[in-house]
Amino acid sequence: YEEAIEHLKSALAISENINGVDHPGLFLILNRIAKNYQLSGKPALGRPFLRRSLALVEKKHHSDHPEIASVIYALAENFRLDNQPEPAIPLYNRATSLLQGNQSPPPPLLAKTLNGLSQALQTKGNTQLAESTSRQAIEVWVEAKGPGTSWAMEALKYHQELIREITEKEKPGFVFPMNRKDQIRLLQKRLINLGIDPGPVDGYSGPKTRRAVTNYNIRLGLVANKKGRSVSILETLAHLPPVIP
Repeated sequence: YEEAIEHLKSALAISENINGVDHPGLFLILNRIAKNYQLSGKPALGRPFLRRSLALVEKKHHSDHPEIASVIYALAENFRLDNQPEPAIPLYNRATSLLQGNQSPPPPLLAKTLNGLSQALQTKGNTQLAESTSRQAIEVWVEAKGPGTSWAMEALKYHQELIREITEKEKPGFVFPMNRKDQIRLLQKRLINLGIDPGPVDGYSGPKTRRAVTNYNIRLGLVANKKGRSVSILETLAHLPPVIP
């Protein structure tokens, strides 16, 4: 990475000499320098380049222009990967507000921003908000790119880890019931907890419960695998947060 960084710095100097130090096109080189520092495990060294990049992009556009979001996201990631969630969180929130809107499908960068925000919140110890933010990130990605992508699968693994962390904290030693009726009853309770109506909490998988489960699974990209095996009750439960009194 050191060699790449030196080459990029040389390219930056040439571009500055030709176009001037305030040319907005410099932000691409600045971002690449910062990215290489980040990949080399030295995010702090890349941060000044991202700050300069953000200043150039903000000068070109007004402060709430969506194109600024990508640089803000990069700066937020830089802080998070340097184990600094406090400055990262407001940056993620700003990028999220810029990316949210009426665009359909939503931009994949919104999902990545929400996922980064979730990880920063987890580091801060706010696991419940991290879980709901992670769930939102997955839903955005599935709407934009569809289920089954490598990013979506990794995001689902992370979401499942958050559910386990919340469960262990709130209900130490909890294990899922073995009885199918008890599993369905638990499923119904957890769906209601998220504001989803599965019908009565009776332990029976009636049409309303099946419809609620199917819709929830589709939103998260939990779909039947290539061999046709459907999503099990326990697989759905693994992505439903526990009911906390």
